[in-house]
Amino acid sequence: MTENTRYQQYQWTILPDGDPVVLRNCGRCKTTTKFIHSDDFRINAQKKILDVWLIYHCEICNNTWNMAIFSRIPSDRLDPVLYHAMAKNDHETARKYAFDVHTLSDNRAVAQYDHLDFRVEGPSIWEMEGEAELEIRLPYQFPLRVDKVLGRELGISRPAVGKLFAQELIENLSNSKKEKSKIAGSLRLRLRTNKIRAIIEKKVSD
Repeated sequence: MTENTRYQQYQWTILPDGDPVVLRNCGRCKTTTKFIHSDDFRINAQKKILDVWLIYHCEICNNTWNMAIFSRIPSDRLDPVLYHAMAKNDHETARKYAFDVHTLSDNRAVAQYDHLDFRVEGPSIWEMEGEAELEIRLPYQFPLRVDKVLGRELGISRPAVGKLFAQELIENLSNSKKEKSKIAGSLRLRLRTNKIRAIIEKKVSD
């Protein structure tokens, strides 16, 4: 937590509890199936040119599909730290690309996120003071609306979250869609925490 002249500054980091799957036609199953990344990278080096893929497996028959990460890239243009991570089949590096919307789009991969749940790291609203500015960070990009996060953390319904926005007890400083906006990388909110807590406590006691 940091503090400026008026607003206390807080941060939430949202982490998914799993990884997206890719829906694609499996040549062996002869139907559309879910492909799950294996954490394994395939690296092909020809002279000073590299090709790198992230290996996926069909959840039914274990058939493989390789998602291109780098194609025909000169070896001296690839960050040595990143190359070392991929050569070691580093889990966090694999996860980064499994969530990367540009990599998925470049491969015409249809990602599915419906099964993902999430957890929030950071102080609860009961630990915040006065008027607060809250930055919500989403380091792994997946479709997630701010009202779903707030409803979970405040213990109230999405319509109840909408009422807090309508009463200007929560303001979206990043997006005019207010409570319905999706979190893209990060998003900033302003919360009148004392009044929000009072409303929630009254609902509980009624």
